Amino acid sequence: MEKLLKECKELLKKDHKLNSLAYDMQKAKDELGIDEVLIAEFLEDFTIQLLIFLNHYETSSIPNLGEAIHKNLGVARNMMCRDIELILEQIKRYDDESQIKELMQKLKCLAIRLNTKVAINTLELIDATKVL
Repeated sequence: MEKLLKECKELLKKDHKLNSLAYDMQKAKDELGIDEVLIAEFLEDFTIQLLIFLNHYETSSIPNLGEAIHKNLGVARNMMCRDIELILEQIKRYDDESQIKELMQKLKCLAIRLNTKVAINTLELIDATKVL
């Protein structure tokens, strides 16, 4: 897990645009009109859903990748996760599998950055289910 966290830190450090779009809880609170506790709960759920989606992408084919991207894009927009929104928009535009794979790795790193504790717990659970 430490290796993944380090790789993500390096990957995101190289992308200045993504760094400028890091999540702004206060802005989301002001614009959405809901309290931080509720926003945090939504972000926890979104982190989990993104990592489950990415696990499906990595381990098997997703029957309708475009639809899955569209659904996650809607949540990213609603929750004002501009960095995740940007990557999902880029994935929608590409057909090249190597480009999509690279963007999916960035998406995983952004999910980890969104809520590191929840992401680590989720990834550990996903890994544990692979053993079973």
